[in-house]
Amino acid sequence: MTPSKFNQLLKELKHLTDEQEQKLIAHVQTPDAEHKIIAALEKRLIDSPECPHCASGVINRHGKKGGMQRYRCKNCLKTFTATTNTPFARLRHKEKWLDYGRNVI
Repeated sequence: MTPSKFNQLLKELKHLTDEQEQKLIAHVQTPDAEHKIIAALEKRLIDSPECPHCASGVINRHGKKGGMQRYRCKNCLKTFTATTNTPFARLRHKEKWLDYGRNVI
């Protein structure tokens, strides 16, 4: 989202009804299963950064794709996400990942 669109959104939020405001707060404060799984996978890379291609520990954030952080290795220059080389790699329908995980275990 561009900064100007974000500022416009902030201005529009001032016009919410009390009920709309409560719904928005509840929605923002309660991450769904999809966001929890993505956060857990990305935390793994934050805690121990490592390129899945060359095992280098020198990686940079490199944009976002499909709501997930992309990374780029400074050593081999390949890009990847937290799901690269995991059972979740190339899976679609993130809202079903929790079910996929239950079936894998």
